[in-house]
Amino acid sequence: MPVHWYYNRDNIKKDFGAITQYEDAKHPHPEAFMVGMSYSPDMSAAKENGRDKQVAIIPPSARKFYRTTLPTTEARVLSTSREGEHGNAAPELNERYHYHHQLKAGENTLNVHLCRVLMRTLADSGDVRDFRNRQWLRNFIDYMSDTDNPKRTKDPYTEVYIRRWFEAYAAGSQLTGCARDQQRTWSIGSNGGVVRPLIMSLAYPEHVSAGLGAAITHQVTTHVSENVSATVGVLVPMLNELVHGADWESAVRKYASLLRLPKITGKQLLQQYRDAKGPGNIPVDEMHALHTTWQDEPFDPFALNDSMASDEVIRHHIGTICYTEHAVPLMLYLWVNQRGDFANTLLLNANAGGDSCNRGSVLGLLAGAAAPSIPEELKKGLTEYEAIRDEINAFLDTIEPGPSDAHSAVTGSE
Repeated sequence: MPVHWYYNRDNIKKDFGAITQYEDAKHPHPEAFMVGMSYSPDMSAAKENGRDKQVAIIPPSARKFYRTTLPTTEARVLSTSREGEHGNAAPELNERYHYHHQLKAGENTLNVHLCRVLMRTLADSGDVRDFRNRQWLRNFIDYMSDTDNPKRTKDPYTEVYIRRWFEAYAAGSQLTGCARDQQRTWSIGSNGGVVRPLIMSLAYPEHVSAGLGAAITHQVTTHVSENVSATVGVLVPMLNELVHGADWESAVRKYASLLRLPKITGKQLLQQYRDAKGPGNIPVDEMHALHTTWQDEPFDPFALNDSMASDEVIRHHIGTICYTEHAVPLMLYLWVNQRGDFANTLLLNANAGGDSCNRGSVLGLLAGAAAPSIPEELKKGLTEYEAIRDEINAFLDTIEPGPSDAHSAVTGSE
C-alpha cells in the first residue's frame, strides 16, 4: 500500500529507503494523479431510479480529489502539472495526496475490503452452491454507499472500474449489466479484476473446472475484459494445483509457458502515455492494441532471471502498471527471482512499485498457497487480523465438500 503507484523506483528509495515492513501512506506522494479523476453519475437519473443515495460512493471528505457530480462542500484540488511517469495531470507537490491517504501500516485498501465483502457473502450463503452473484452485487452496493462507516471511508481511492459501474447503475442499468468493457474503458483489464475471482475459485478445490466457471462468472460482475478472463483462465488451475500440493517451481514453469509477454515493453508503454499527455488521450482502438499484441515466444521467467538483472526487468522490460498482461509475468518473475521464498517475494513486489497492491494480492494468494507457512508478523501486523481470520474461516465452511487433500489444504484441516 505505501508505494502503490510509485512508478519511479528512485522515489521509493527517497521516501522509504526500502519497504521491509508494513508502512503508513506518506504525504505527499510524488507521482500521485488521483486528484482530478472523474466520477460523474447522472444524479437526476439516479434520483428518478431511486438510486441517488446508493451512487454517492465517494466519501464527502474525498470528493475534493475528484471531478464529480456529487455534492461537495470543499474546494476541488486542481491538477496543474504533468511531471509524473504516467503522463497524467497532477497537482502541485504539496497537494499530491497518496491514493490511500491516511491509511496506516497494516490497514486494508478498498479493494481488499471488497474481497472481504465477497467472503462474507459466501459465508452468509452457508454453502457455495447457494451463493448468488446478485446477492454479492447488492452487498457491494451496500458497502460502497455506506459512507458513514469509518472503515469504508478511510481509503479515498475508488478504482475506475467501481466508478464506471456506479455511473451505469445511476443511469438505470440492471445489476448484472453495469460492468464496463475493456474495449471501451481501457483500464478495466487490470489486476483489480483478478483477486476476487481467485478467491471465488477456492470454494471448489475438488473441481477445478467448476471453480474456473465460478471465477469468470464472478469476474464479469465488475470487469468485462478478455485480458482479465485470460489471466483467470491461467491462474485458477495454477492455484488449484498449488492447493493440491504442487511444487511452486513446477507450477511456475507449467503456467508461465501459457503466457506471452506484450510486444511493447513497460518502458515503451509509459513513454507512449507521457507522449500522449496521459493514456486517456490515446484513441480507444490504439489503446486496445497496445494491451493485446503479444510476442511469439512463450514466457520463461527462469531464462529471464538468468539473462537480465532485476533492475532491468522491473518497470523497464516488464511494466509495473496495473494491466494483467504485464503484471502476471512480472509476478512470476519476482517469485522466481526470490527462489520461491514467500516473504521475500512479496517484499520485492512492494519495492517494485507500480500497482503493488493488487499485484501483491494476487501474488500473495499464489505464493501463499505454495508456502509451508506464512510468517506470523505478516499476519498479526494486519490491523484487523482477528476479524480477517474469522472471515476466512467462515468462508472456508462454505467450500464444496470433498475428501481429498485439496479440501484439507484450503481449509487448513488434517
